[in-house]
Amino acid sequence: MKSEMKELSVKHIPALCKVMQMQDFPAVPEEVQDAVEAFEDTSQFGVFDDNGVLMGAFIFGDITPVSAFVDVVCAPDYEGRWLTRNVLQQMEEIVFNQMGLTFLWAHVHGSIARKLALQIGFRPVTPLSREQMVMVLTQKAFRIKNRRNAETLN
Repeated sequence: MKSEMKELSVKHIPALCKVMQMQDFPAVPEEVQDAVEAFEDTSQFGVFDDNGVLMGAFIFGDITPVSAFVDVVCAPDYEGRWLTRNVLQQMEEIVFNQMGLTFLWAHVHGSIARKLALQIGFRPVTPLSREQMVMVLTQKAFRIKNRRNAETLN
């Protein structure tokens, strides 16, 4: 299966909220209308399985002409399986080419998220020892890191 990212619409908001609640995201709205309003100034892209179940999503907020904050969430049943090289390449196309951003930034929580962020090419701007780190990703860092990862897999 070749996973494709799709821009999420209002009809996907309940599934997105459910996944966020399963992963203990803070302050996820319970009511659909509240969630629609909460996501109003964001862009969301998701990856679905063959049955149309949301496996994971990127939520871009605080969007400026050069940057955006990113939250990444995945359904527990798809941890370690949805964020493929193909999905990351699609994310690069959307963020750096279609949206025209210079960088993404994220608050990274926990050691697993930190390891994944570093593997993708995010760089820390706060000490790695902090519980919650701020990390940034540029297209150049993404390409360098993912070219190295591809070389080690071949």
